[in-house]
Amino acid sequence: MRILELLKNSIVKIRKIASIVHSIQSNTNRSRINFSTTLLCTVFILILLFRISYILLNL
Repeated sequence: MRILELLKNSIVKIRKIASIVHSIQSNTNRSRINFSTTLLCTVFILILLFRISYILLNL
């Protein structure tokens, strides 16, 4: 149950980040922002994956 809650929360967070990224991209210089936001998103997703694997190992 706890894993499912974490997954739901992470999906919500990713959606929020995606909407923020989209609004930023439509407003400003694309190439520079694009790179930094993709970097941020990948780091965020990696952290989430580590969290989930850590919880799975501790079950």
